[in-house]
Amino acid sequence: MTLIVETGASVVDANSYVSLLEADTYHALYYNSDWDGLSDADKEQHLILATRSIDANYASKFLSLKKNDINELCWPRLAFLNNNNIMIADNTIPKALKNAVCEVALMSSLGLNLFPASNNDDNVKINKTKIGDLAIEKEYFSSSKKSSEEKEGFNTIELFLWTILKLKNKTLTLNR
Repeated sequence: MTLIVETGASVVDANSYVSLLEADTYHALYYNSDWDGLSDADKEQHLILATRSIDANYASKFLSLKKNDINELCWPRLAFLNNNNIMIADNTIPKALKNAVCEVALMSSLGLNLFPASNNDDNVKINKTKIGDLAIEKEYFSSSKKSSEEKEGFNTIELFLWTILKLKNKTLTLNR
């Protein structure tokens, strides 16, 4: 399969958020020597798989709505404020997303599972307490044993993506 890069311009049939040159530059910058030994064709396949993995694992967690249905990818999206209160234009592929794709492509080249079977959202518990006009809502995860192999590397990927993901925070509200 040929690498077709989404630039933010809604590229028909796009299958990656990162070009081969961008990925090579990224991995050279961070001295990821495992990437250097791969052929260009293998690198392209890992970038395509990485993009599919990011979309499959995080599509419902991105802050903005998909801009159109020109391609099957989850980006470009409508303009939005990221978690650093920086405006991300609707014709942009965020740097955080590109970096995450580069990291997941490297994970793919190392043989890690890019499509973890379990979803932590099933384990979210919410506890609401109301005292007079004050309401406190706490969100937490119940303890469940996940195979470390299922989620290996994805905590790091969420750190790369946090600026463009919906955050799960404790909220404190005053009811009036």
